[in-house]
Amino acid sequence: MALITCPKCGHQVADTAASCPDCGFDITQVIIKHSVHKANIFVTVLVIFVVIGVNLVLIYSVPGYSRAMNMVAIRTEMSLVWIIDALKGLLGE
Repeated sequence: MALITCPKCGHQVADTAASCPDCGFDITQVIIKHSVHKANIFVTVLVIFVVIGVNLVLIYSVPGYSRAMNMVAIRTEMSLVWIIDALKGLLGE
């Protein structure tokens, strides 16, 4: 059993209660929002781990994948250098 804060009066209320014992505010909506928020965080963390896992599998199992990713990083870095140089030229630095 966890305690949550009543948004109306600020008192601590058990998460199993239907309403706040002090002011009568319906706590069930707060509990539902809290549960949805926790589920969203869980899904986000799960997606991040899946993406990392897929990349690790690709890096270690597909020949040339790591080299290809290095080439993408090099090209991205070169593009950024070109953009910075172009901006410096436009700004007269």
